[in-house]
Amino acid sequence: MNRAGTMVPNLFGKETSFSLRPALFPPVPGIALNGNQARKLDFAQKRLAELVAFVRDSPETQYFIPMIQLREAILSSRIEDIECSMDEVLKAEAGKMRGREVCLVQGLREAAEYALSRRKELLLCNRLVREAHRVLFGTVCETGKNPGEFSKTQNWIGPAGCTLATASHVPPPRTYRTCLRALPISKTISTTGMAVIRSSGQPLSTTSSRP
Repeated sequence: MNRAGTMVPNLFGKETSFSLRPALFPPVPGIALNGNQARKLDFAQKRLAELVAFVRDSPETQYFIPMIQLREAILSSRIEDIECSMDEVLKAEAGKMRGREVCLVQGLREAAEYALSRRKELLLCNRLVREAHRVLFGTVCETGKNPGEFSKTQNWIGPAGCTLATASHVPPPRTYRTCLRALPISKTISTTGMAVIRSSGQPLSTTSSRP
């Protein structure tokens, strides 16, 4: 076992695969930064502060932020092996074209916007995950998808055609619901101005857009 968790086997024989059983969060012992890591963290804080100042002082924030969200949606969609460019999405929004990939990217952006809009009412919890997933696939007809519901079968992340044994990441089987029940997280701001994530000290699990 390491600080991230333990690799546990699934199935047997030729079908054997391994998934990550997350360790407790926050990690024990706590995170200790060496000199190089501290310098990198300080650099990242300064760059984030510059970005916040730029966005705050920008006279056209309503145009700037949506482009960042769109770029993030495009990059995030690649985990599902979806290739889509920003030009394609912008053309679709202008009514010039529309396809499955574009719809999924738009769904990712809408789901992110929805989740952010709920941040004052909900912690990061199962309910919020389900609601965002419902928005993600609410307007897209995807075979095997159940918008707003957690998967009842084992899933995995990897390139098209991969199996459990060759997947890049396999979420915990059976135990993942226990991890998800321990998910509620609150975000507070530390004295240094950095966002601090606090959980109930239980394992957390990460899955793909198939909750």
